[in-house]
Amino acid sequence: MEGKLRNSGIGIIGNVPWGTHFCQFYQTKEDLMEILVPYFKAGLENNENCIWITSQLLEVEEAKEALRRAVPDFEIYLKKGQIEIFPYIRGYINEGVFDSERAVNGLKEKLNQALERGYEGLRVTGDACWLEKEGWTDFVNYENKVDSVIEKHQMISLCSYHLEMCNATEILDIAFNHRFSLIKREGLWDRIENSGRRRAEKAVFQAAKDWEQTFDAVPDLVAIIDNECRIVRANRAMAARLGVTQEECSGLTCHRVMHGTDEPPSFCPHKQLLKDGLERITEVHEELLGGDFVLSVSPLYGPDGKIMGCVHVARDITERKRAEKALKKAHECLEEKVKARTAELEEAYKALKENEGRLSEAQKMAHIGNWDWDLVTNRSYWSDEMYRIFGLEPQEFGLTYDKIFNYIHPDDRDYLENSIKRALNEGSCDSDYRIISDDGGERVVHAQGEVVFDEENKPILMKGTVQDITERKKAEEALEKMERIRIKEIHHRIKNNLQVISSLLDLQAEKFRDKEVLEAFRESQNRVISMSLIHEELYKGKGNDALDFSAYLRKLSEKLFQTYSLNGKNISLYMNLEENTSFNMDIAVPLGIIVNEIVSNAFKHAFPEKKGEIRIQLQKEKICNEVNRSLFSLKISDNGIGIPEGMELASFESLGMKLVNTLIDQLCGKIEIIRAHGTEFRITFNVTERSQIPVGVE
Repeated sequence: MEGKLRNSGIGIIGNVPWGTHFCQFYQTKEDLMEILVPYFKAGLENNENCIWITSQLLEVEEAKEALRRAVPDFEIYLKKGQIEIFPYIRGYINEGVFDSERAVNGLKEKLNQALERGYEGLRVTGDACWLEKEGWTDFVNYENKVDSVIEKHQMISLCSYHLEMCNATEILDIAFNHRFSLIKREGLWDRIENSGRRRAEKAVFQAAKDWEQTFDAVPDLVAIIDNECRIVRANRAMAARLGVTQEECSGLTCHRVMHGTDEPPSFCPHKQLLKDGLERITEVHEELLGGDFVLSVSPLYGPDGKIMGCVHVARDITERKRAEKALKKAHECLEEKVKARTAELEEAYKALKENEGRLSEAQKMAHIGNWDWDLVTNRSYWSDEMYRIFGLEPQEFGLTYDKIFNYIHPDDRDYLENSIKRALNEGSCDSDYRIISDDGGERVVHAQGEVVFDEENKPILMKGTVQDITERKKAEEALEKMERIRIKEIHHRIKNNLQVISSLLDLQAEKFRDKEVLEAFRESQNRVISMSLIHEELYKGKGNDALDFSAYLRKLSEKLFQTYSLNGKNISLYMNLEENTSFNMDIAVPLGIIVNEIVSNAFKHAFPEKKGEIRIQLQKEKICNEVNRSLFSLKISDNGIGIPEGMELASFESLGMKLVNTLIDQLCGKIEIIRAHGTEFRITFNVTERSQIPVGVE
């Protein structure tokens, strides 16, 4: 262990460092006393805590008496506990058996107590004369273990072995576990080094070589300086800065080459270190070395424990100083800007807090909350009103995607997840869904959100608002219900009025005998019936303006068939109608009148032999998704005598066919006549899916 050398008290050994673990082989009690008495005398005089563990050969009282004769103040040392002398049973034996763990732990505990009481360290000896042969192996292992403890701490340990108890093998075991051994030859004590120590010295040599390489590789200016301020050795960086070789540095005085003075300056850290032995670090500006440096000096001790010089390290901090100066100037400038900016921010913060308060109050009044969702961390932020909308106390718990989804109505979760997925691709979403609060209450909310993308176009944040629209939804549903009832009532009244008109026409027709007049009345009555049927279907429907036109056509055709079959005609009616086709009144009314006119004309004029068939076909031809509209075709055909060649639709003089032309224009549609085995009227028109408003046919 590194540190100051300690006086062993034994002439042949001299001073030893802390961590020294050595042994003594003796033959007589006098041999033992000859080493141990001066050993402990030196320890007591140098403020060390001493422990002497005796064996059968030398009892405790004999040891005390020997020390009394050698140490004048022994009783004082003994009374204050600086030295303890006790038998091996207390130090090594536990319940009649050698306990190595107890011995090692006891040694550590004694050291800690010694240091706490202000002693420099611990000096120990133990005699193994008590050891039986069967316990030898355990004791050797203990010596090996305790050696690794001693070498790391402020301890010196001397182990005593009686030669009569040891054979040659055992002596080798003992010597191997100690740094060196003491043995008496021809009346003189001899010191025998451990061969392992020589190997250690070789390792030290290699370490020194490695140190030299490291010494020269250090970029700092490093020199070893003796007590006369002479450079003993300088590294490559120091020599280069001084402009000489490393060999030429040796012998130069540090104050001359570094400060340009004949004597060390007053601030010289090396001079101060020689006075008090303390390490020092200081900053200096050296013109001769060309810059600013941090100087540090650390003491070097000789074998006698006295300072023999120092390690002098100079680190060039010139560039750092320049940078610090520039940084300081920039910092001062920045500080002024920060002060000004801080004042602005304080005002802005004050205004922000006021705005936050107003925003929170406004959100509370409007039942609108705002939210952020960090897609990277899956953490969410809710405003206070968001919590209230979901029936929670503001900031009640930490929010995650899964926790939030627990409050979504089970039937709406898939819809909301799909809406979020679309938003992550398209950038925004707008949806209504239901939530269920902790108390089981159900609310309807309207959510809007937009997505923030990073430089790689990856979504990283989603933010938006949620508004509680439960009351609005209830009001809208109530209004829709009232509107449906109102619309159905209107259709019912219109239907009744048209039926009254039809009945009046029927009564009025009874007063006439002229066939043309009667026919005119019947045609007018059929037109009224066609419109009445529309209002009847709408009245039976869901209360909106959408009419199942295929069902309506069947009823209208059946009415016409019943009307004209009374004349004894054997005419068949075939219909092929597109199912689930709904039109609003703007389309249904003119189409109904057109069908009425064309079918009526077929009944009246196409079958002079009173036999034939009429076909009606309605189908969707194509869908244009880009403009959200569909092309429909309505075909009305018969296998009667047909329309004479050369007669076009515009040349018809009858009111009914003129009405057909007018209604086709109203539908923005087209009509054409096909003459083949009778007559076919082919009508095409476009319908927008949402509004069901007719648009022009290209």
